[in-house]
Amino acid sequence: MWVLDNLRTSTARQRVVVVVFVIQMIVSLVFGNTSHFGKGSNGEVSNRNRVIFTPPGGAFSIWAIIFTGEALCMVWQLITLQGRVWAGDWCIFIGFLVANVSQAMWAILFPFETQGTMHACCLFIFSAWLGLLLLNVSAVNRMTLATSSSSNDSPYKTVSDTPNPGDASTTTGPSSTYSVLWWVFGVVFFSIHLGWLTAATPLQWTIAAARDSDQFGVQIAGALVAGALLATTAFWRSVLNPDPGTAAAIVWALCWISSIDPAVTVRVGMPAADTSTVAVPPDVSYGIRLGAKVLAATIGSFALAAVFVRLAFAVAMSGLCRVVVAATIGLLTCVFDWFFR
Repeated sequence: MWVLDNLRTSTARQRVVVVVFVIQMIVSLVFGNTSHFGKGSNGEVSNRNRVIFTPPGGAFSIWAIIFTGEALCMVWQLITLQGRVWAGDWCIFIGFLVANVSQAMWAILFPFETQGTMHACCLFIFSAWLGLLLLNVSAVNRMTLATSSSSNDSPYKTVSDTPNPGDASTTTGPSSTYSVLWWVFGVVFFSIHLGWLTAATPLQWTIAAARDSDQFGVQIAGALVAGALLATTAFWRSVLNPDPGTAAAIVWALCWISSIDPAVTVRVGMPAADTSTVAVPPDVSYGIRLGAKVLAATIGSFALAAVFVRLAFAVAMSGLCRVVVAATIGLLTCVFDWFFR
């Protein structure tokens, strides 16, 4: 059976990927959801260190999608030759290791809630973001080159749509199977992960900075940095490149931020626990929620337009072109209707 054959012949790099992912998952679940060392779970610590653009708790349910999808990727890369190509790419492999090790370190340090560990968390979450960005860029570029190159000697053309999805030995050209399976297992869930960390990284920076200052200006500056990073990353990965997953996660985060309760309190400075939170000024709260809504609508519109423009080009020679254009207009209309409602 080809699955067992591929398991027996799996490379050391494929096995390392699985081991690192399992360790990261255990660390994230244990340290993130239990009160170890008497410090509280990551959620409890986050609530005690809330800033003006910390999203409501429901936003973090996206981790279930991320971890489930990446677990499926671990199976795919271990039992298929296409997955062997994925794990064998040095940029993907290094990006994966950096992202998982950094995320595990963040999960361990964040609940300690000291000034030093908060600053270390800034470094680790940024490192995880960079690792995911390297993985994402490499995986998307490899998929694009494989499906667009006209050379039969292309090293990227290693996947077939033969009855044995683990056998690439009989194919010399790209196929639709390459695009679909590679995108589903090797790209999309890591793209969602990248989009979520794009929002989480400036949030962590602002949490650390807010502990050093009793002024709202620091948190407002953090929100502006977050908006710039979110817009830039979404435009680069999801408009200029065929990667809508990143924009989808960013829009998800922004939609939750736009629904923040105006009465919520946030932390400023380092006073005692009973006086460490204050109400957000109404104009600041309104500005954050409105800015998140505008940014979500803008990013979502551009990302959807990019998706359907690519689809329109793909079917330009068929009668489906008009259907794609009509669907694009309809979806954009829905987005703007939601925004101006």
